Amino acid sequence: MNRISTTLIALAVLLYQASIGMAGENEANEPTQKVIPANPPGDWLYTALELNYVFLNAADLLITFEGLKRGAREANPVARLFIHNKPLALAVKGGVTAGVLFGLAYVKKHDAKAAYISLGLLNVIYGVVVANNVSVQLRL
Repeated sequence: MNRISTTLIALAVLLYQASIGMAGENEANEPTQKVIPANPPGDWLYTALELNYVFLNAADLLITFEGLKRGAREANPVARLFIHNKPLALAVKGGVTAGVLFGLAYVKKHDAKAAYISLGLLNVIYGVVVANNVSVQLRL
């Protein structure tokens, strides 16, 4: 496993741990307010969706880096601005991924169905992105 793979796996684990750590926070700090954790202990499906989302984002970045080495180009115009700077790309991708998970943890406290649907759709979208990246790699 190369250094980038190890770094991305470590980032995925940190992002996941951070998203779980936020789940039990009580924003209002009111003792009478009932805290609904974003990920109750038995909520294995949502946890699996979160993990899958983190790993799909890590795979997207890793496969993109490999594709760029082999002559591919970044299709996303926003990512094109920073993709050639690996530390910056890792920071931006990690930050956006964490931000999405934190945002969805907040949404889940108020509307679990919306959080599940959103995270499910994001997983499908990133699954397509990763499949496309693999397809491009196979054609290079």
